[in-house]
Amino acid sequence: MSEIVEALNRIQAARSGEGSRGEAPQAVAEIPDESVVEVAQRRPADLRDFFAPSVSMPKPTAPSALAESSEPAEPELDEMLVEDWLRILKQEYVRSYIRDGGSSVKFAIGSCQETRPALQSGLSALGKEEGLLFARVDARFTKMHMVDRLFFKVAKQIDWDELAYNFLVDLVREKGYQVPDKWEDFSLTKLAQLNDRKEALLWKDMQTWIERTIEADLNLCQEFRMAMISLCTAQLQSSDADLHVAQSVKEWLRGELRLISSVKHALIFQKISRHNGRHMLTSLTHWLRRAKKTGLLLTLDLSRYLVAKKPAEIDSTFYYSSAAVLDLYDTLRQFIDSVDDHAGCLIVVLAPKEFLSDRRRGLDRYEALKLRIWDDVRDKYQQNPLAPMVRLSASPANVRHHSIGIGATPLHQGAASLRDRRVIEGLRAGVPNLDVIRVMGCYQPEVEGRFERMLTAVDQQAAEGQSTRGMIVEGGFGTGKSHVLAYLQHLALEQQCICSRVIISKETPLYHPLKVFQAAVESAVMPGQTGQVLVELANRLDVWSPGYQELSDWVHDYRNGMDQRFAATMFLFQRMSTEPEMCHRVTRFWSGEPLAMNEIRACLRQCGVFQNYSFARIREVDLAIQRFRFAARLMRLAGYRGWVVCLDEAELIGRYSFVQRLKAYAELSRMLGASPEVGIPGLAAVVALTDDFQSEILESKGDRARVLAALGKVGTTAQLEKQAEQGVRFIEWDTTPLRELTEVRVEEAYHKIRQLHHSVYGDDRHASMQIQESTPAHFKGKRMREWVKSWVTEWDLKRLLACEDVDIQIRSVKQAYEEDQTLNNSVEEETEPSAPGDVERSNTPEVSVQPVPIEKKPNPFAVHLSASSESTT
Repeated sequence: MSEIVEALNRIQAARSGEGSRGEAPQAVAEIPDESVVEVAQRRPADLRDFFAPSVSMPKPTAPSALAESSEPAEPELDEMLVEDWLRILKQEYVRSYIRDGGSSVKFAIGSCQETRPALQSGLSALGKEEGLLFARVDARFTKMHMVDRLFFKVAKQIDWDELAYNFLVDLVREKGYQVPDKWEDFSLTKLAQLNDRKEALLWKDMQTWIERTIEADLNLCQEFRMAMISLCTAQLQSSDADLHVAQSVKEWLRGELRLISSVKHALIFQKISRHNGRHMLTSLTHWLRRAKKTGLLLTLDLSRYLVAKKPAEIDSTFYYSSAAVLDLYDTLRQFIDSVDDHAGCLIVVLAPKEFLSDRRRGLDRYEALKLRIWDDVRDKYQQNPLAPMVRLSASPANVRHHSIGIGATPLHQGAASLRDRRVIEGLRAGVPNLDVIRVMGCYQPEVEGRFERMLTAVDQQAAEGQSTRGMIVEGGFGTGKSHVLAYLQHLALEQQCICSRVIISKETPLYHPLKVFQAAVESAVMPGQTGQVLVELANRLDVWSPGYQELSDWVHDYRNGMDQRFAATMFLFQRMSTEPEMCHRVTRFWSGEPLAMNEIRACLRQCGVFQNYSFARIREVDLAIQRFRFAARLMRLAGYRGWVVCLDEAELIGRYSFVQRLKAYAELSRMLGASPEVGIPGLAAVVALTDDFQSEILESKGDRARVLAALGKVGTTAQLEKQAEQGVRFIEWDTTPLRELTEVRVEEAYHKIRQLHHSVYGDDRHASMQIQESTPAHFKGKRMREWVKSWVTEWDLKRLLACEDVDIQIRSVKQAYEEDQTLNNSVEEETEPSAPGDVERSNTPEVSVQPVPIEKKPNPFAVHLSASSESTT
């Protein structure tokens, strides 16, 4: 018996790498030129060949037998060679998925000195070989956390004239006309001679073709469309004025324009900023494909953001604060969430190893991004080359074992639909997209039923001027809250509602109404149409319709509590509808930007109604709330049933300070319509919260009692405190928990996903795998995200690496609720002091100024200011 125990101890020592060469079992000792420690570091499947036949090794995991790890330490994974990963990237993505119009975001982790040069050169060569426009952005020279600066850097690496020329060539040939062989011969005169047309008549036709074709492309935002029309017109060399405007437009695209007046002839009235920078980048990806480019390959090197200390020696490059790091992570998170809005775009984020290990600046600082790329479900020793995040090495000496041994199965077989590829990509990353929603559906009948009743109520109650009571969806991480919200958004669009999905983050704190409003407007989606919602709605408004007059009468009625800025802008939008610049200014104010008061006053004087309006100081928070009310009514005026706002990851409020949590509860009460006095007619909100929020925040942190005890003691108004109490009560008593996972649901999902995976890759080797029979108790605590990612990961590894055994491991992710000072100071507290609403418009950044005192007679249309507002006379 002692000999058996001793033998088992030696085997256990070899497995854990603790045994020495002299203590190794005989089967291991016979291996030439290899230490026991090296052998013990292999995969368990490899070790099986060296142990005695009488020793049985554990069976590799099946989809129904997953090992969940609770260890905080991350298991050491093999790194991949850069050239191996680039080869897979080329075959799996660039030559198929990206070429067909799909998009993806990948994170490549590795040593800056070794991996970055090899990756940059390899990706550049890949883009050139496959016809992709390659652009690189380095954080040392570009502030990537500002999306407008990121777009400017990409725009500087683009030949805009070439893109316009390629587009025009296709357009002219599509109309049946001949085109000169050489670019330098391409002009209006040459086209007229070649096609036997009079130059003046051809010029009219060309203008019509260009404008109609570009204007009809709703994948391009309005300002991008205007810019491309100017660039295409200039390719015909019609006049010096057109060439001058085109040059100004290119400077505008590159962020080099000094005076915005230079591009007014192109009907562009504002510079690219963070509010429209993302729309511009999305439009660019669609424009590239219309201009004979396969797509965009963009590399983002964020290594400098992980450098915490500036060098003593003065450097001309950029260094970043912790707040800027969080801004960057939020920007990357938005890229991932909106990846399907791009066309043929591959974004590769290059990050150093500190990205995973640095507690102050690394990935752990921003859970919203971590939960989208973290390999919480993976093989115990081998990483998936197709995962959103991979660890790379440029040196073969750092790659142990057969990290990327490409299997016998081809990397891509057949011509699967782009929809199926997008479904697999979303399931692989655990981030549901619209295609995943359409294919997988939603197994939450209670949530769906309540949501449909809410959509019916929002239409009826808005017509009566009443607010609609929203709903809170409650569930743990990985239980499908984001999937449910995406599904509800899909339902809302089918019911002719405008829908916004707002991720609560550092950039969008729930306690700041203006930030939430701007995020809701920017992310708003209309049924069957793309673009900035309020801009598109304003372009379709019939200013002489009875509905428009009714809305105008409502904002002019002081009893409704609307600031006179809305009444004045409604009047000017109607009276000066033929002035595109004025209409643009008005629309931007409705969308949340400051108002150019000097220009508004001048236009009111010109119309002879200046004496009918008075503009007083108003708090930004009050103006933001009024914007919500106005926008909801404007959407109903355009023919939509209502405005559905989905607030995801709202549990982040647990990391605010107590005063900010108090304000966040009050905003939840307003958005959810907890009471008729503070609700917003025409708006219905759905909030996603973790299932431990009540126990961790309301109970452990004591917010339930602290909110009541804080009445009158924290410097807030009685109305705010009352709303905060209503918000806490809503969380306690009116949440809708997600239905628990069942064995039947898991099996249905398994067969559906397996069929999709087979349709995409044509690999039958996993077809014989079946879910093992288990009791319902076995499924309790397992999350659908874990099951789905485990299946896709296992199939990917068996197909790509020819692995027969896959040992899937699950690392649970726990939500953190510690107060974060960076989040607390992320946004200037503009809601506390009274802020002037008047803004001077100029070519310099907009600043707040005091309104000009004006003596006038009492105005019957003047709004009655609330007690929270300060008037200036």
